[in-house]
Amino acid sequence: MNNRGSVLQIVLILWSLLVMNLVSIIHTHQYQYKLYDNIDNLMKQKNLEIMLIKYYIETMENDLLLSDSFCEDSYLVEYYVEDMWNYYNIDTYIEFKDISYGFTCQINTDDYKLTSFKYI
Repeated sequence: MNNRGSVLQIVLILWSLLVMNLVSIIHTHQYQYKLYDNIDNLMKQKNLEIMLIKYYIETMENDLLLSDSFCEDSYLVEYYVEDMWNYYNIDTYIEFKDISYGFTCQINTDDYKLTSFKYI
């Protein structure tokens, strides 16, 4: 009987180690998925910021840039334009899922270059 008890204990220990390893692997994969999802969201936000600034500059070159708001691909974007004579001060607010943030930028009216960029 003693041999059966020790074999059962070994099988039980091996089974618990196997289950513990599987749970650890699953937890690690879930954590990595969340990290990749966060990185993907950050890259989308950065691309949106670049595209917005490009849009601001192209609109300033070809037309009059006015304050506006729009919604696209679950993003809500609002921007407010202040004409300071030799540069435009543009405050932009972005909402995406449960994230909301803003940035302010200044674009020179002479050469249409970005002179300042700050997160609010």
